[in-house]
Amino acid sequence: MSAYLLATKAVQTSPYCPLGTGCDVVQSSRYAVAFGIPVALLGLAYYAVLLVLGLRRLRSERRWALALPVAATGVGASMIFTAVQQTAIRATCSLCVLSAFLSFGIFIYLVVRRPQHPPGATWGWMAVAALAAMGFLLLGYGAFAPQVAANDYATGLAKHLSASGAKVLRSLLVSALRGPEGDVRTGSGPPSLYRM
Repeated sequence: MSAYLLATKAVQTSPYCPLGTGCDVVQSSRYAVAFGIPVALLGLAYYAVLLVLGLRRLRSERRWALALPVAATGVGASMIFTAVQQTAIRATCSLCVLSAFLSFGIFIYLVVRRPQHPPGATWGWMAVAALAAMGFLLLGYGAFAPQVAANDYATGLAKHLSASGAKVLRSLLVSALRGPEGDVRTGSGPPSLYRM
């Protein structure tokens, strides 16, 4: 799923979403990346690490001690990403939810199949890994939050008029705002309140 979402993002096409269009909305939101890294790539790395741990020849206790914190990372990240989908994006990516359930299932499987005498530090590393994943996403989302634009009515109106094709009105507005030195005046109200 992560590889599929990453591939659709790379070729800039809409992903197939079994339940509605939420995958496309989530995939195109600013929350699809954390610190400039696509969340789908993080998911792919998560599943790749679990696969490598599953295929490596390790004692079962050692494999479990390594896999549990990795699984907790996936659960922590899934919790944050699912909460962001519901609160900030207000769309649900069914593929992302399926991945969250898969991560949770892997985690539960590992907890149930723990060794007879699990290494004690593993539980602590599990908590640290989950909190680290949650913190990474939250900080990553905050680092790439859109900058709050200055409350400049004239600039916003000029941009809107330019984007909508109203070239004559935009030209008149820019001409009216030019000062004696040719610079555009700034202010916080509508252009009619500026001194000419």
